[in-house]
Amino acid sequence: MVNNMNSKTNINLNSNKKYKYDTIFIISLLFIIISISIITLLSNKSENLKAEIWYKDNIIDVIDLSQVDNYEENIKEYNLDNNIVKVKYKKNAIRVIDSTCPNHICEQAGYTTMVNKPIICMEIGFRIVLVGIDTFDVVVG
Repeated sequence: MVNNMNSKTNINLNSNKKYKYDTIFIISLLFIIISISIITLLSNKSENLKAEIWYKDNIIDVIDLSQVDNYEENIKEYNLDNNIVKVKYKKNAIRVIDSTCPNHICEQAGYTTMVNKPIICMEIGFRIVLVGIDTFDVVVG
């Protein structure tokens, strides 16, 4: 009987030890995931932006989004070979509010405020690319 109780106590101690290590592992994993998420969100927030408006392979307009008033919203309209695209922009943010393309996916994208999140309408060859004013491109070749 004593041996039986000793083995039960051993099993309980081992399961408690395993539970403790599993809890530490899960908490560590959550901490790492949350840290990576916070770093990603903070690094994607961009200021001092300009929006390059592209049609096919040409830049047709550049809007300095850093010079727009915080509360001011402006609208520009582009006529691109019988396709009309209306763009709304404010301080460091831009979006497509109306387009004559068939699927209107570019309108559903909403405001973009990050340099790594362009707005693209592949159906008509239109795109908006945000670029940091302090950044530059280097062409080697």
